[in-house]
Amino acid sequence: MEYALRMENWKKVHEFERYEVSTLGRVRSNTNNREIILKPDIDKDGYHKYTLYGNGRRSRRFAHRLLAMAFTPNPENLPCINHKNGVKDDNRAENLEWCTVAQNNKHARETIGVNYQRGIARHNAIMTDENVLAAREEWEQSEKENGTQRKLAEKYGISYGHMNYILSRKRRKDI
Repeated sequence: MEYALRMENWKKVHEFERYEVSTLGRVRSNTNNREIILKPDIDKDGYHKYTLYGNGRRSRRFAHRLLAMAFTPNPENLPCINHKNGVKDDNRAENLEWCTVAQNNKHARETIGVNYQRGIARHNAIMTDENVLAAREEWEQSEKENGTQRKLAEKYGISYGHMNYILSRKRRKDI
């Protein structure tokens, strides 16, 4: 059986001087001349997180973000980090890349079959299809008077901004 020998390189964690992150996805603490490999917590979505202490404060950080910030160049200042192979706990530097939100969502759909629910199918949807149609009809009949959107938002228990999106068809375009 062959084993691939990989060099593990370490770099300081930005903002937290006593911590280092490795190309293999590990985080260690350097205190009192002792190096301790930290054990990650796993959040509800399966991502590894670490609790780091520094400057009198505690901070929770995703392992993949720590790794990407240390080892993956981001010249375009992209906001998201993608696991190339779709495995959330594979935080090796070679498996991470910076991307846009849209690219990250597309990759999730293509690699692991994530299906983002829209409209009433969402677990936290408030407005049913019937409510959306009724609100739009009320809006049309009110001759778009001042304050009507706010009244409709209150009536259906949603924010003014969300009602504005529904009425302007930026949300719930399907109906």
